[in-house]
Amino acid sequence: MQRNIFFLSFNLFLFLFCRSEASCMKSEPSSIDPRIGWLSISKDTIVLDTARIQNIYIDRLDNIYVLYKEGRLTKWTKDTSFSYYNNMGTISSIDVANPFKILLFYRSFQRIVTLDNHLSKVSELDLNSLNRGFICCIAMGQEDEIWMYDQDARSLFLLSNSRDILRKTDPIYYFKESFAPSDIQVLNSKVYLIDPNKGYIEFDIFGQFIGFDTLVPPDPYQLAPPYSEFVWISR
Repeated sequence: MQRNIFFLSFNLFLFLFCRSEASCMKSEPSSIDPRIGWLSISKDTIVLDTARIQNIYIDRLDNIYVLYKEGRLTKWTKDTSFSYYNNMGTISSIDVANPFKILLFYRSFQRIVTLDNHLSKVSELDLNSLNRGFICCIAMGQEDEIWMYDQDARSLFLLSNSRDILRKTDPIYYFKESFAPSDIQVLNSKVYLIDPNKGYIEFDIFGQFIGFDTLVPPDPYQLAPPYSEFVWISR
């Protein structure tokens, strides 16, 4: 399930440095933006203060996304950057499987915000309007539908763009007892429902059970924390 991450097509290189002052910074930054926590050394280099970073993602076009703890999302391409922020607070997760349709999931508010490739808001879905249970995790489907896990019904379902339920799995306790999913991954025509402490349950794209594994697969689009003190991006 792992995805090799390369930055060669956009000539974007990301370096993770240790916490020692000598290896992390050898020159003073020319400007600091206190709002979004990045230090610009030159037009070609960005240094990120990871104390404010929640997660870092890379899409299949090698664009880099930085999710900040205060709820701001910033995207860097080869030539420019974009940012998105609203007042709903912490973003529980983002899905960059489709670089032109990015999903932001606000679990506490039960909202999904869809952004375009410039991080402009396209739509917002109130999950309470679906008359389902509490949704604890989501993922983009293969044709831009959205897989969701209903914590109350303990089952996965696939929601179409017109908000119809296309697929639904049996309750997961049929397959694995005391399983508490917190993430969904869709990869190679498979859907993985993940409990970080127990492993994953695997389904096909029709919601049919395939199997269970105790390994916890990595997110193919995420650079997993913990991060070192500074992240350098050279463009």
